Amino acid sequence: MTISTKLQMESIEDVKNTPIQIADGTVMRLGDIATVTETQKEITSISRYNGESCVTLSVTQSSDGNTVTAVNNILDEVEKLNAEYPDMTIEVVSESGSTIEDSRV
Repeated sequence: MTISTKLQMESIEDVKNTPIQIADGTVMRLGDIATVTETQKEITSISRYNGESCVTLSVTQSSDGNTVTAVNNILDEVEKLNAEYPDMTIEVVSESGSTIEDSRV
């Protein structure tokens, strides 16, 4: 299950205390319904962009999706995230929507 939150978390206890609303409206804490642990995983790959360490995220649309629409939606969200989190920079390094749009002309 994917959970999205705007809570600022600074410790594993903050994660455990994340409120989760279940289907009947009851609010529980994540730690009450899941095992929450903090671990370190062996580094098996490194991402770099312009020589700096980074987090790489690859997004694909569903097989029945529209690439141009998906790319435009992602670009809109990236713009919002960059405005909302000025200490972080999200850059779209590669996308195929422009190529598809250019080929239609």
